[in-house]
Amino acid sequence: MKLFVSAELTYEGGARLTYSTLTQYLSKDAELMRILHRGEAEYINTDSITINTTHITASSVRNLTDSINRNGFFDPVVVTDSLSVADGRKRVMAAKLGSVEYIPVTYNTSFPMISLDVISMLENAGDYFEYGDILRLLNKEFCISRDTLASYTNLSVSAVSNKIRLSSFLSDERRLILSYSLTERHARALLKLPVSARYEAIKHIGETHMNVSDCEEYIDTLIKSDSPSFSDAVKKIGKTLTSACDVADKYNIRTDLSRHELIDAVVFTFKIYK
Repeated sequence: MKLFVSAELTYEGGARLTYSTLTQYLSKDAELMRILHRGEAEYINTDSITINTTHITASSVRNLTDSINRNGFFDPVVVTDSLSVADGRKRVMAAKLGSVEYIPVTYNTSFPMISLDVISMLENAGDYFEYGDILRLLNKEFCISRDTLASYTNLSVSAVSNKIRLSSFLSDERRLILSYSLTERHARALLKLPVSARYEAIKHIGETHMNVSDCEEYIDTLIKSDSPSFSDAVKKIGKTLTSACDVADKYNIRTDLSRHELIDAVVFTFKIYK
């Protein structure tokens, strides 16, 4: 069971946590347990759960359906006492489409909500990089979904995802970007580049005072001149692993290949069953 943020977000002694102290406590298991609690899950029939399917289509959850059928649920869905979904609409729809009869749930009476202190952290973030760091912390370390973060910040889910992606910038890159007063849109465009090419690109964009449109055009030019591109390399690696699956099939060996996109990496998982 994963850990969820506690309602008050305080630690022993009663002091409220700031963003900096929160990150410090993440590395200390004993202290972490003082500010977090475990959500207890129970299994209920999927048909008894109601969901709002606005902006959710079958095609948008197809991969999630396949994952649930293969691996089951990693996190419980959050429901109200009337069994409507408070957090996890896509997972419930994917389960229904995949004919999963029972799924794990926790009730929102025991599900901790983001405290006002955390919202204050976001509102008082020093810059858009720190804002992204806070969102990433809540999403990755405290298992708060991007849907929930979007509802608390009045942003779209895609906007939350874009801000979280900014946390992948290195500290020296951040300082340089801010020193040139480049915007968040400049920064997002720079994420298209590999880390090895970003620093010099930031300097050129800043020194030539490029607007966002010129910045995006310049970055596209750099990407086209870089052969092979990262995406081409990933595609070739994927094809190589797929070929390995074909070889295994010839020997009647069962394999499973999956791909997941992270903020700073593409993860291939290749299983060979004994």
